[in-house]
Amino acid sequence: MADFLAKNVIRIVSGVIIVGAVTVLTSSMVPVASKHKDAACAIGASTVAVNQAYALSATGLPTTDPVYLIVTPPSGTGSVSQVLVSSTGTWSGTESSGLAGTWTYTFSGLQTNNKYGAVAICSVHVS
Repeated sequence: MADFLAKNVIRIVSGVIIVGAVTVLTSSMVPVASKHKDAACAIGASTVAVNQAYALSATGLPTTDPVYLIVTPPSGTGSVSQVLVSSTGTWSGTESSGLAGTWTYTFSGLQTNNKYGAVAICSVHVS
């Protein structure tokens, strides 16, 4: 009986080790294309007038995972929306701000540590 228990315990422990190893290996295997490389954000001007349109763009964004644009106005109450990134990791659009102060644009996506967070941040002063 002890021999039977010992064999089953060894099988169970071996199975747990194998499942654990596979889990660790597969969770760290994320396609290279989904990672950003030195993402950057740019705004067409550093200072703009209230309600003036300006260009906003980002490069080096993740291409296989969702990317979100977080717009934070001077009041601090921002908005979040998903943006469609090109296959080369770029995005561009036009923004305008209806409130004076500093507006911050944060592109959030999958970081190299496999966690979501800011991959590119830029801001503009509206006066």
